[in-house]
Amino acid sequence: MIKLEKLFRNDAKLMDKSFFDEPWLENALDRSLEKTLPEPQSTKPRDHLSAERIRKIEKLASRVASEIDHTPRVWQAVNGILRGYGTETELQSLGDKQKIPRDRAIILVEKAAQLIA
Repeated sequence: MIKLEKLFRNDAKLMDKSFFDEPWLENALDRSLEKTLPEPQSTKPRDHLSAERIRKIEKLASRVASEIDHTPRVWQAVNGILRGYGTETELQSLGDKQKIPRDRAIILVEKAAQLIA
């Protein structure tokens, strides 16, 4: 927490002085520091997920990787749509042979979201 404060305090002060007539960013920094955990939180899946859930995620990841290898254009279109920078037209432009892989890609993404939620 002290490292964060040292890292950002001066920037907050300078930004407040340059853009605001009050310590808006400095106050926001203070509020966020009050919510900071005393120790860093683990980023290791095993510390948050059961062994069974990790196995399911790994199995699903293998399926997704295989699907991407076999139908990269489909996955590019699906990825663009799901991330908000593609258009439905991209999905519609896929040929008839790609409709089933498209639907399978969407289902696999939904399964992944359920597993990691």
